[in-house]
Amino acid sequence: MTHRKSDSLVTQPKLRAYFEIGALAEHAGMRRQEILRLLRRSTAPFVRLGRVSLVPLTELGDRLLTLWRYLHAIDDGKRVAKR
Repeated sequence: MTHRKSDSLVTQPKLRAYFEIGALAEHAGMRRQEILRLLRRSTAPFVRLGRVSLVPLTELGDRLLTLWRYLHAIDDGKRVAKR
């Protein structure tokens, strides 16, 4: 069974400039449809690359501040746990 490179990105969440919608949902502990609903309501722009939809992380900071802070808190908690 072969694995796509995009699948490995989902299993290794970390903050980056663009998030694939599925990886963002997994990182936030939400379903993909919930993230899509939030992004559409906030009018955050999507970037489509083939079959992958990406959202700029800066847009989350501008349009969905609560989610932005939550993602940073998760990332900070993982850094502290690794020490």
